[in-house]
Amino acid sequence: MKFWNSYKYTVIKNCTESVTEEYTNRYWGNVLFSNLILYLLPFSIIAIIPGVIFSFLTGFIMMGIIDCLILIFLIHLALYPGFSVETRKNLLILCCYFASAVLILMIGVRGPGLTYLVITTVIFVLIFPGKNAYLPSWVNTIIIAAMTGLILLGEFKWDYQEVPEAGHWIAVASNNIFLSFALSAFVPKIFLGIQNAIDNQLRLKSQLEEKERSLSLALAEVESKNQEIAEFAVIASHDLKEPLRTAVSLSELIIKKYSANLEQQIIKLLNLIISSARRGISLTEDLLDYSRIYRESGESTLIDTNKLVHEVVRHFKTTGESRDIQFTISDLPHVYGRENALHRMFYNLIGNSIKYARPDVRPEISISARDTGAAIEFSVSDNGIGIEKEHLGDIFRIFKRLHTREEIDGTGVGLAACKKIAEQHGGAIWAESQRGCGTVFYFTIAKKKE
Repeated sequence: MKFWNSYKYTVIKNCTESVTEEYTNRYWGNVLFSNLILYLLPFSIIAIIPGVIFSFLTGFIMMGIIDCLILIFLIHLALYPGFSVETRKNLLILCCYFASAVLILMIGVRGPGLTYLVITTVIFVLIFPGKNAYLPSWVNTIIIAAMTGLILLGEFKWDYQEVPEAGHWIAVASNNIFLSFALSAFVPKIFLGIQNAIDNQLRLKSQLEEKERSLSLALAEVESKNQEIAEFAVIASHDLKEPLRTAVSLSELIIKKYSANLEQQIIKLLNLIISSARRGISLTEDLLDYSRIYRESGESTLIDTNKLVHEVVRHFKTTGESRDIQFTISDLPHVYGRENALHRMFYNLIGNSIKYARPDVRPEISISARDTGAAIEFSVSDNGIGIEKEHLGDIFRIFKRLHTREEIDGTGVGLAACKKIAEQHGGAIWAESQRGCGTVFYFTIAKKKE
């Protein structure tokens, strides 16, 4: 194996020229030539050694000597480093013609001489694709015509021939000429078809790579803009909350100190200012949470959603927002994701169910999950006031609210944030509901690919 690898390295190095453009006709011609020489030499040894022995045993001494010379020539052609690749190709063609001529002169139509002429044509059109494809056919024609002339003039014959030399020779040689021209015509067309197919494939690959680069640049730009928007939201929310808090504090201070001297209409207006300012603070905080979805990044980790949901429920019970709600939590699976984002997802959905509970019915909220194969599907269901079917497609749009602030407090950001979180986890979110019969929110988290 070591000897073969060393031999292969030497032959490939000697018989391959550097071509700047891969997959061109010249490139494939070099590949075919180097592989031809690589296997031709060992196969020639297998064929020539028995031929040499047979030649000496049967008295064809000159034939044996010529076989030895051809073998030595092929060894030098493959291993001697002093030749250019183009020279090696030309020498191989000359060697093939020399072997063909010797075999024709010594053996005639019984030997493989005419076959070697056809093989030479094949080798030529393979290692010189698209270059003078008909040249070997014309050379074959000249050789055969010369031999035919010698036979017809009686200057040459084979003693062992059992049929008239001229007729036999012309019958066999004419087929050789036909095959040579057929190969010269069709093999280059096959090469051209393959080359066109490769060129089309490379062109499509180049176009695809260019589109991928353009898409990557566009995505990078979008990501940069999203980051800028997220950073702006952080700054803006901070700057907005400060004057709103000041307005709340000053209004509360005025009511506290001067309520006895103020008219009820003024106190009512001050309370309206406080309420509006607090809604503004709540909205900026929700926008800040929404912007965090874009800014948060990192590797997904394995999350125990069972533990996560119980923590969210415990929070609502601790803050007194649960109002004697009956929670039903199924055995929830582990998923890969960002823990803070999924915590916000369950917090928003459970909080939504609490907010839209019916006042005359004890609230019931159920959280469950099922494996769909490619993803884990979670559901958060309640027996609240429900949603009209025609509005189910709108509730995930940011700032979209189905109730006034006087009816139910809110900012219209929570479900939009849930939609973005689901998409970032390779999933989706949707709802099923009927007015007065509660709502079921479904969302999926894609499984981690192994």
